[in-house]
Amino acid sequence: KIKAELKGSGRIFNYKVERVIDVVSAPLPPQPVPHLIPPVKQKVNFFGCFDVGTITMGARVENTRVGKGETASIDFACKNQSRRGIDRVEATITEEVEWSAGGQNNRMKRKLASRTFRPDERWVKLSKEEMRSLKSSSKCPTSTFRNEEQSILEEIHRAIHEGENRVALDIASSSYQSYLGALIKVNHHLKIKVFTSGLCTHNPKVRVPLYIGTPSSVGGYQGTASTTEQSQYDTIPTVEAIPSAPYIPNAAYIATAMPEPSAPPAEWASAVTATPVIM
Repeated sequence: KIKAELKGSGRIFNYKVERVIDVVSAPLPPQPVPHLIPPVKQKVNFFGCFDVGTITMGARVENTRVGKGETASIDFACKNQSRRGIDRVEATITEEVEWSAGGQNNRMKRKLASRTFRPDERWVKLSKEEMRSLKSSSKCPTSTFRNEEQSILEEIHRAIHEGENRVALDIASSSYQSYLGALIKVNHHLKIKVFTSGLCTHNPKVRVPLYIGTPSSVGGYQGTASTTEQSQYDTIPTVEAIPSAPYIPNAAYIATAMPEPSAPPAEWASAVTATPVIM
């Protein structure tokens, strides 16, 4: 914010004027930075110690560098091998702001966007007989058991890359830009959490850091920024570089090139050649 005051402009109060100038970071590069969470098996515990099975889950973030006003696409897939059903799976983008100065500090946390994935047949819980058979097979794994586990990982990996279950999270234009300074820190991250049925049951989750900044379309790149976001940045004044005068060297210091002789000078004929001495 810039303020100006004209002294002596009024009888009681001076004339004042102020203008707000938005300060934004440099536009993000147009090249996306994807992030893949490979299928990983997580335990589902009841009351923190009773094992009720596992959930194998994986996800992919299309681009971890997202501009304000743009959309983040997330793909997700999982396989439920537990006695607890899956109620829902949520993808949430959270913003955390922390500052510290003069011995004081404070922290603020807010949710920027949240979406729920569509349920599929892989979310169904196992029956008692299926769970008993799975536990007995895992104690003495055979080649058949290992092949089944490998097929589950391949199925989840294929579902992620084919985008079978995808959600889009809109980043609000009012969100802050990611920043890591000495006094102020602004962090963003994406959390995918599986909510299981029943009380006192562990809910598996994964977390991916994100970077939110100025859309790449502001720098002349083709992006996915909204019209409102683009018009907001179009109003920011730009400062043009002041042209400088061309450099003209001093004529007194311009040395003319010496012609290369094609033969030694005539006075060199009487010169005495001495043997060089190496010190």
